[in-house]
Amino acid sequence: MCDAVMLLRCAPVLIMDTKDPEAGMLHGHSAVGLETRCQRKLPALHFAHGILTCACAALCMYTLYKVQRTEEALTQHETPLPKDKGIYLNMQKVLKFSTYLNFTVVWNNSLTLEHGSEVMVPIAGPYVFYICALVKGNGTKGNLTLSQGHTNISFELSGQSGTRCVRQERVISLYEKEKITFSFRNTIDPLLFLQVLKVGLHYLLGAQEFDTPEYNPYP
Repeated sequence: MCDAVMLLRCAPVLIMDTKDPEAGMLHGHSAVGLETRCQRKLPALHFAHGILTCACAALCMYTLYKVQRTEEALTQHETPLPKDKGIYLNMQKVLKFSTYLNFTVVWNNSLTLEHGSEVMVPIAGPYVFYICALVKGNGTKGNLTLSQGHTNISFELSGQSGTRCVRQERVISLYEKEKITFSFRNTIDPLLFLQVLKVGLHYLLGAQEFDTPEYNPYP
């Protein structure tokens, strides 16, 4: 009797022991099936990734091509900017007496400096004539004069005690192929000194060039 009871008590344990391996086998089969399905999907994923990569590369190349063509088209249709014609001079401090002021060239295009004191003007027309000058003196005045042939254009400059340059400008008309010179003269008192002088001449018509018309009394 006791043996039968013991067998009944152990029966569930035996049943559970027999089920556990079957459950493990079921889980193992599921894992193998899942791994197999994943392995089957990998080539498709690699193929899709390759397609997307190629599409992105093609889109980038097309965008770069369109940008380059657009820039080339804009460059071809742009009107080239006219080159600025003029000259910018810096006065030299010469100890010996000279009728004309002497300069060095800071920048120039078309206009040239010859012999240190003569500016050659190849193009006739309107120019901006501007100066930056520092004159030392006790309230006295002097004239800075630009001369071309019989034409004289002057700026009146007053002596100053400070170190700040005075700026002046004027629109003038010049003839072609005639030299320009600059001179400075005291008008009241000789105790006037031109310490700093920077002179600029800039042509105002850009790329347009017109010679001075000659008068013909018999048209």
